[in-house]
Amino acid sequence: MTDVWGLYKADKQIQGYSQQTLKAYYVQFNLLVNSFGNISIQELSTNSPKVYLGKA
Repeated sequence: MTDVWGLYKADKQIQGYSQQTLKAYYVQFNLLVNSFGNISIQELSTNSPKVYLGKA
C-alpha cells in the first residue's frame, strides 16, 4: 500500500490541500498500513476499513 501514498499525495497537492493536512493524512495512512501490513491495495476488501475502524 505504501506505493499508493505518493499518488494520493500528488493528487491532493494538485487540489490545493495544505502541507499540514497532508501530514495529518500521512499519519492516518501509516496507522492503516501498520494495522494491515504493507499489502497490495487489491487485497483490501470493502469490509477491511470497517474492521480497522472497529478496532480504532
